[in-house]
Amino acid sequence: MEMAQRTQTGNVSASGRIVIPAAFRKELGLRTGDDLLIQFEDGCLHLRTRAQGLKRAQEIVEKYLGRGGPSMADELITERHAEAAREDEEFERWRSGQSGIE
Repeated sequence: MEMAQRTQTGNVSASGRIVIPAAFRKELGLRTGDDLLIQFEDGCLHLRTRAQGLKRAQEIVEKYLGRGGPSMADELITERHAEAAREDEEFERWRSGQSGIE
């Protein structure tokens, strides 16, 4: 989704603070104290809310995994369950004296 580009002027204070124009803050839903992700790229500063940063990261990952692809968390849980089952079997063999494990 492309948004219309708008420009307003501002300045940098002696302490390095930049004021984000009220209209932009309102449109983005920014409130006093909100954290922003600040990225420097190709000589430009890009500001994103944490939610926007998370959405962007998910979009990047989605390019490689695809939407609705396998869940890495589900795959990990399945692997852990299989490993636990193998350990239980090994323990039962050891307990019954069927294994050479000391």
